[in-house]
Amino acid sequence: MTGQPETVGATSEPELVGAADSAAPPDTASAGAVDVAEGPSAPRPRRLRGVLRWTAAILVFAAVAGGVTALTTLPDRDKLPRLGTESDGRHDYPALSVPPVVQPEFGSGTATQRLYDIRLVLLPRPKSAVRDKAFPGRDGWLPTEKYLSLFADSAPIAGVLRDHGLRHIAADAWRTPDGTRTEVYLLHFDSREIASLYYEDMGSEALPIAVDSGELGYEPPDEFNTPTFAVVRGRLGETLDAEGLLGRVAMIQSGDIVAVVLTRSPADVTRVPFDQAVALQAQLLG
Repeated sequence: MTGQPETVGATSEPELVGAADSAAPPDTASAGAVDVAEGPSAPRPRRLRGVLRWTAAILVFAAVAGGVTALTTLPDRDKLPRLGTESDGRHDYPALSVPPVVQPEFGSGTATQRLYDIRLVLLPRPKSAVRDKAFPGRDGWLPTEKYLSLFADSAPIAGVLRDHGLRHIAADAWRTPDGTRTEVYLLHFDSREIASLYYEDMGSEALPIAVDSGELGYEPPDEFNTPTFAVVRGRLGETLDAEGLLGRVAMIQSGDIVAVVLTRSPADVTRVPFDQAVALQAQLLG
């Protein structure tokens, strides 16, 4: 009989185990419930990240658009108080353009000649300039006699031009609001070699009498980017003429052209317009 209670007590332990086992399903069920509840909400972080990315993109776009709008609506620097850039006296020239290079025919003997109208490389007038109608500009050729009138003794110059085979002269002249008068002459020869001979043989004697004294050995300032292939000689006047003007002259040899740039300016005008005209004409000849 004493063994039966032990048997009963032994059988009571499985009940406890059974009770524990019976308690397990609710935990499993609750875990399953949690899994089911969490299942539909899993995509939320991805949707949230997508929304955040779009929001950031919109903010960046708005910032860029606002910056561009601000920049495009700013007034010009020259119109801002105390921020205007003071002019150094340069003239306002139109955009420069050169004619296309024409290749000479083989054996034609024109390898060192410009095969286009040299009036196309004549320095254009500044936008504010008043043209001297006595000069043909790009519409004609200047008579040689008018060019020779620049020299006190024109006979030697006339002989040299004739001997060196001068073809024609392109020329233009104008006056700008600062009182500067500018004259530009392009002397066209048969070849680069002949133009070089004229330039070297005449030297300073080929410079007009409008500048009869002053510094020789003129070189354009570096900031004007004068081409290195252009040979430049000039003279800067030191005294005012009878009209109270200061003369400056430069001669440029490039290829088969010898150019002469002459300016006469009031005493309070710097040499900047002269340097500018020389450099631009040299660039056109390149």
